Amino acid sequence: TAGADNRQFHGLMANPAVTANHRLVAFDLPFHGKSLPPDGAVPGSWRLNTELYVAIIMGFVAAMKLGGIDNLFFVSGSESAFLQEACAKAAVLGTPAPKLVTMIHETVALNAALGASMVTNKPTATSAHVDVGTLHYGAAIHAAWRGNYPVLMTGGCGPRAFPGSMRGAREGSIQWLQEPRDQGEIVRQYTKVDHRLEHQDNPGLMVSRLLQIALSEPKGPVYLTMPRETAMLPLPGTIRFPTVQQLGVARPVSPDLDDARTIARWLVKSENPVLFTDRVARDPEATTELLRLAELLAIPVSESSNSDRMNFPSTHPLYGTGPQAKEADVVLVFGVIDRGSAIDAEAAVVLLGDLGHGFITVSIVSSSCSFEIGQPRSSRSTFTWSAIGVDVSSVEMNSGDA
Repeated sequence: TAGADNRQFHGLMANPAVTANHRLVAFDLPFHGKSLPPDGAVPGSWRLNTELYVAIIMGFVAAMKLGGIDNLFFVSGSESAFLQEACAKAAVLGTPAPKLVTMIHETVALNAALGASMVTNKPTATSAHVDVGTLHYGAAIHAAWRGNYPVLMTGGCGPRAFPGSMRGAREGSIQWLQEPRDQGEIVRQYTKVDHRLEHQDNPGLMVSRLLQIALSEPKGPVYLTMPRETAMLPLPGTIRFPTVQQLGVARPVSPDLDDARTIARWLVKSENPVLFTDRVARDPEATTELLRLAELLAIPVSESSNSDRMNFPSTHPLYGTGPQAKEADVVLVFGVIDRGSAIDAEAAVVLLGDLGHGFITVSIVSSSCSFEIGQPRSSRSTFTWSAIGVDVSSVEMNSGDA
């Protein structure tokens, strides 16, 4: 209760007359109301003001929702219970917060988040229990990174503060085992950025900033660790922070107009062209534009074995019926990471129309490929010819002038 803790009822709970026919379970929330602080606590350090405590957790989940996250795939831990509190409170108050989806294992949670992001084309979030939970994300971390999914992965972080020195400080032996040297290092090779929430941070700002990075091309996962004592710091009753929309997501650059016209002319004049793609459907509108381009010029479409979604209808007459790269005179490549297997050196012309990855894949140092024209582009701008002033039909009609 708010006025006692379960140690005061030890005599009752040990009474044989009660325990003979009943199983007694006592629940006590440390620092709740007048509950006793841990042994050795500094007087006054344990006082819990609900209004101050709620401010940080409400700002945290509000920033998620305002950043476009509808679902938080959650695996519980004592250090991250504040997320459950915040989502439940937000539902009652009608304030912004994602829907908390309870999961039983971190790898399932992250894979669910990846699927949700793929289907909705929106960011998602996950929560893991300290370092071991982050390790439980497992191979799903690899899928998040290589699939360019904008997922905010979070992990609780065991407290470092000395017992009794502040709220949320260590109070159990297990917490001495939950502190790796650098928790972010577990996923650093597979994220765009990672951050440990510090005492001076504005939690809403940090969530918005990480989502800004995750959503900017090339999209990808980000990781945030949340120490328990930081999450329990008092803040003013009102917290202000910019949303992702206010920070702004990096917009893709436009292709060079001369290069775009050159591509159109080469396609029109080619005798044995082929379009090659891998993950152009990351932008759902790009599939429609690819279909338009293929049908307009009757160009076959081939697909990489690494494809993770439908880039082009597999039942279409132009799907998988084209020449191999070494037999083609023009190979137009969209959004392919493994270009070595897609492009043969004997091809007369290689055009790269990449979707946001950048044609120099910085995360794969050994990646190499020769090309005539490189286009670091998002799929939408690469395919929507009318948006950049290139009318393929008119180029076809005037191809004699090319």
